[in-house]
Amino acid sequence: MRTCGRDIKILDCTLRDGGYVNGNIFEKENIKHIIDSLKASKVDLIEYGYLEDKKPISEDKTEYRTFEALFDVTKKEKGNILMLLGEKYDIKELPLAPNDECYLRVSFHKKNAEAGINKIKKVIEKGYKVFVQ
Repeated sequence: MRTCGRDIKILDCTLRDGGYVNGNIFEKENIKHIIDSLKASKVDLIEYGYLEDKKPISEDKTEYRTFEALFDVTKKEKGNILMLLGEKYDIKELPLAPNDECYLRVSFHKKNAEAGINKIKKVIEKGYKVFVQ
């Protein structure tokens, strides 16, 4: 689809935004089913969850310590997207991007814009492509 000379893509955040209502507990089989259904729908991009390093991780949740952990679910397909929330992940612990198709959606409030921009710079330096919210 082309509009005003720009490509428009659909980003689905079910596995990340949906976590607000279920504590990110989707259960492993449901996570796979949701991913398969989204792919069948031909959605352009899927945000699979978010990076988390502050608490234990479960395969029934859409929280991942690294992209390598996400690859266990996505099989290293292109366009892997996770959200980076400052309170859930220490940016100093972020490893280099494992490939050139790893995206992070970085979110921050306007009042934290300077810190958010600095975080984005660090993410880009580590080889990730970035979405900003």
